[in-house]
Amino acid sequence: MVHYDIPPSLEEYYQEAGRAGRDGLPSYAVMLVSQTDKSLLARRLSDSFPPKDEIVRIYDRVGVWLGVSVDGGFQQVYDFNLARFCAASKFQPSRVRSALGILSLSGYIEYVEDCAFMARVMILLRKDEFYSLDLDSVTDRVFQCLLRSYPGLFSDYVNISEDKIARECGIGVEQVYESFLALSRMHVLHYVPRRLEPYICFSQRRQLPRYISFPLDVYEHRYERARKRMESMRGFAFDDSCCRVQSMLRYFGEKEAGECGRCDYCRSRRRMSSSASPLTPEIVLADIRAVLDAMGCDSVALDLFVDRYRGRREEAVEVIRELVDAGKAEVKAMRISL
Repeated sequence: MVHYDIPPSLEEYYQEAGRAGRDGLPSYAVMLVSQTDKSLLARRLSDSFPPKDEIVRIYDRVGVWLGVSVDGGFQQVYDFNLARFCAASKFQPSRVRSALGILSLSGYIEYVEDCAFMARVMILLRKDEFYSLDLDSVTDRVFQCLLRSYPGLFSDYVNISEDKIARECGIGVEQVYESFLALSRMHVLHYVPRRLEPYICFSQRRQLPRYISFPLDVYEHRYERARKRMESMRGFAFDDSCCRVQSMLRYFGEKEAGECGRCDYCRSRRRMSSSASPLTPEIVLADIRAVLDAMGCDSVALDLFVDRYRGRREEAVEVIRELVDAGKAEVKAMRISL
């Protein structure tokens, strides 16, 4: 199992790396990382939690873009094309998606990106208020079919099939749709039509920016948990001072976990401890040649090459200086070549 991109958390890495060895045979989990991945992890966190003022600006721009007036839009559903909105508003799509998620958790909107979302209904009236309803015959049939077919309508939104209701009532789907719209206008129920495109539903009337706030559980607490996950992933990938499996198991609560003996740290330490002989220019020169051949390039980052000699970095650097002084190797812009 090879990770070309660094996962955002140890939870995801553990799940994905666990796919290796499912056939019962010896296997390896390899993660390819570079120093730029440190900033990549930080950028992912920033994109997942834009500053609050940016989220408020996105909320306000979405309202304007959808044509929703201040204090309007309550329980209204609007098709929302994220790509077109970002192109028009000059926002980054990943940050807009995260902002809409935070606004949804905060109760201002409901953003649904699933492109095959079923219709949903929730009854707003009490049962004893049904007797005062004055419905035409088609709408009455649709309403009675709804009540017979779907339990739980009085306590929460329930997914419904407009096609099924149309078949049972012997009418067209368009008539079912019109009947639900009529019942919605009468405040008998709240109807969210089936959508084939992402949409935004305003869970409350559109607010002025100064009235937008975010609960601690939605922003600060979630941000802190995500930051800790990011820091753990960064430590796992870049901390060369301990066994990687041991550090991962300790993250998951196994405080007494010992060294695995198989990760790059353990193998490197075992190799170094079994080799009492000092590094020689011939050994390092052969290593440089082998690395360049394996990578198919003319040079390699000096830090990356020296990382091969964990526990003997200073010794390796001194040997490289000898090779440079002897004209057998060259270091330019922190890259080593022959």
